Amino acid sequence: MGKANFRPTSWEQYIGQEDLKTNLQITITASQLENRAVDHILLSGPAGVGKTSLAYLIGVMLKTKTHILHGPNLQKPSDLICVLTQLKDFEVVFIDEIHAISKEVSELLYPVLEDNTLNLIIGKDYNSKNINIPLPKFTLIGATTNLYHLSQPLIQRFPINLTMNNYTLADLQQIIFNCAQQQTIKLGMPEAYFIAQHSRFNPRIAINLFKRIYDYALTTNCKIITIVLIKVVFKNLQIYLGGISKLEINYLSIINNTFGNKPTGIDMIAQVLNEPVVNITNSVEPLLLKLGFLEKTNRGRVITVKGQGFLQKINFKKFENS
Repeated sequence: MGKANFRPTSWEQYIGQEDLKTNLQITITASQLENRAVDHILLSGPAGVGKTSLAYLIGVMLKTKTHILHGPNLQKPSDLICVLTQLKDFEVVFIDEIHAISKEVSELLYPVLEDNTLNLIIGKDYNSKNINIPLPKFTLIGATTNLYHLSQPLIQRFPINLTMNNYTLADLQQIIFNCAQQQTIKLGMPEAYFIAQHSRFNPRIAINLFKRIYDYALTTNCKIITIVLIKVVFKNLQIYLGGISKLEINYLSIINNTFGNKPTGIDMIAQVLNEPVVNITNSVEPLLLKLGFLEKTNRGRVITVKGQGFLQKINFKKFENS
């Protein structure tokens, strides 16, 4: 696929999140009219829904430099201070996974967000003194998949707090179609919609699936991507309708067959599936609940009629640990 860049460079290219885009466009336009920096922004939402792409786009719209930082790498105040002290007016600082910054870095951000000032303590004990360093006018954008891992004082210091949601099938269809337009292989809207149906309502997954389909078409010398070709790729990848994976099907099969679809505790399922409970609750169950295949009760997990119908449809009646 070469080095195709699927990141949007205009509001029109950024598909989905319409209300959020409208609010940001208003904020950016107002800041430009008054020659001030855009207020600091906190973006929260599931992984892969476009938080990083949106941060890049804001930088593009402001026609300024965007400094990219990662929360897990910001453990000492000096990790952030060296970036902040080199900023120029109106630049953007993007901290991905901001929930992973240390407590010390989080507290360092309080005066930065509130007063645009670095508050540093120089020296030790009786020889220490506070120094306030004014910062250039800039915009800090934080992105997190775990909003409630952030302290309330930090959250409240972001004037703009936006929540991003999963995408509709129509949005994903357009994203996939737009990706295909950048390539030499042809793909129609019906085929894009079929891929979208397997994308777990997530644009990152949709784009990654398209890349795998593109690779297959390229190596088999196919000039047009058809649904038949897509089905072959999905069969090889063990991806089922809705984007359900082999692990999720094994999960359903355990409840349905091993436990006769009686209410089953999560710990018991995790033991049989040989997966950590946290992985099941965070990565396996959300999609099954969204698709209506699973129900949580006070007594345990049970498969719905819709979920049983899905298992019968794919003829996956026996638990496979392969």
